[in-house]
Amino acid sequence: MEFYLIIAFISTLVWLTMPIVYRNNRHFYFFLFLALNDSLSIILWTVFSVSSQLLWIPIHYLILLSYERYWLTKYKFWILIGFIPILILTYFSTTKIQLFYVLVTNIALFLLFVKPLVVKFFNSHLNLFYLVMSFYELITITKLIIFIKKGFLGMEAFYIGTIFQIIMGIVLIYIGKFNKELTIVSEDS
Repeated sequence: MEFYLIIAFISTLVWLTMPIVYRNNRHFYFFLFLALNDSLSIILWTVFSVSSQLLWIPIHYLILLSYERYWLTKYKFWILIGFIPILILTYFSTTKIQLFYVLVTNIALFLLFVKPLVVKFFNSHLNLFYLVMSFYELITITKLIIFIKKGFLGMEAFYIGTIFQIIMGIVLIYIGKFNKELTIVSEDS
C-alpha cells in the first residue's frame, strides 16, 4: 500500500471519531461533514479510482455552513437553495477554481475558529479547542496554497501537514473526552 494512503487511512480513522466525541457539541455537524469528506474521498479513490475532486465544493459548502450546529436546522431552506449554484459551480469549474473555493472556505473557517479564541483570550481564558482548530485550519490553508502553487514541496507538505493534523485530531479527542471546560484560566482573572 502506498505511504500516502496509509496516512490518509489513519487520518480518516482519527477524524471519524470526532462526530462521536463531539456529538453533543455545537460543532457536531462540522465534524460529521469533515469525517464524511475524508471517508468518501478514500472510498472514491480506493474502490472506484475516482478523484475526490467531485466532492470538494459541495462538501466544503456543508462543512462551512455546519460550523454551528443550529445553522443547518435554522437555515436549511437557504442551504438547500444554495446547493443549486454549488452544484453548477462544481460541474463547470476547473480544478484551480475548485481549489480556490476550498481555500476560501478554509480561510473563512479559520476566521470562525480564531474569533472565539481571541475573545476568550482577552477575557483571560485560553480555549484549547479553538486553539487546536485554528492551527488545524492554518495547516489546511498552507497545504492548499502549496498545492495550488504546485511547489516542489507538494507531497512533503501533504505528509507533514497531515501528520500534524492527525496529532491535532488525537489532542481534540482527548480534550473532548476528558476536559469539559476546554479552557485554561489565567491566574490574573
